[in-house]
Amino acid sequence: KRMWKVALIPAFFNFAQQVVWAWAPYYIDPGLMGFLIKSIVIWSMLGSFILFVDERYLLRSIKFWIGLTIAVAGTIGISYFSGNISGASSFLGVALVLCSSLFMASYGLAVKKYFNQTNAIISFSIIASYTAVGIISLMFIMGKPSVIFNLPIKVIALIAVSAFVGITLGHILFYTSVRYVGVVVHYSVGLLSAFLTAIMSFLIYDDKLTLWQWLSGSLILIGGFIIVVSKQNSKLKKDFVK
Repeated sequence: KRMWKVALIPAFFNFAQQVVWAWAPYYIDPGLMGFLIKSIVIWSMLGSFILFVDERYLLRSIKFWIGLTIAVAGTIGISYFSGNISGASSFLGVALVLCSSLFMASYGLAVKKYFNQTNAIISFSIIASYTAVGIISLMFIMGKPSVIFNLPIKVIALIAVSAFVGITLGHILFYTSVRYVGVVVHYSVGLLSAFLTAIMSFLIYDDKLTLWQWLSGSLILIGGFIIVVSKQNSKLKKDFVK
C-alpha cells in the first residue's frame, strides 16, 4: 500500500515531463532540444543536495562549482542564441524544454528516494500505470481520440516502437542505473546524446545549429563532465577519510 501511495510523487513529475516534452517540438527544433535538456544535470545535482545528505560533500569541491558555472553559462547562452536557429524556435520552446528538464530531474530524484531498493520492473509498472491514466485522461479532455483510427499503419508502428524503446526499455534501464550510479552520474553520462540528436536532426530535418549554439551546447556538456569528475573525486576522498 505504501508503494502505491509514494508512487504518486514520481508519477506526477513523470506525467508533467512527458506532456511538456511532447509539446516542445512544435515550437523548437530537435537539435536545440537535445542540448537544452542536458541542463537536467544542474537540476538533479541541486535536488540531490536538498534531499540526500551524503551528496552535500560536493559543496566543498572547487571543481564542482567550476563545472556548475560553465554548465549554467552554456544553458543561458544556448537559450539566448536560440532565436537565430530557425522560425520553428521560440522563447516558449526553450521554456518548455527547460521545464521538462526540471520535471525529469525531479522524477529521477523521486525514484531514487522512494524506489531505490525496489525491483525496477515493478516500480516502473506502478508509476507508468499512474502516468498512463493521467495522459489518457488529458487526451480525452483536450485532444481528439478519434484521430487514432485514421492514422496510417506506419505511424502506429513507429509509435509502438518508440513506446517500447523510449519508455518501457528506457525507463527500466533508467531505474536500474539510478540504483547503482545515482541520478547525477546517470544524467551526466547521457550528455553525449545531445550531439547525436543534433547530428540526426541535421540529417533528417536539415536543422542547422549556429556556431554560438554549438559553443554554448558544448559548455553544457563540458560543465556536466566536470561535475561528474568532481563528484567521483570528492567521493573517493570522502571514502578515504572514513
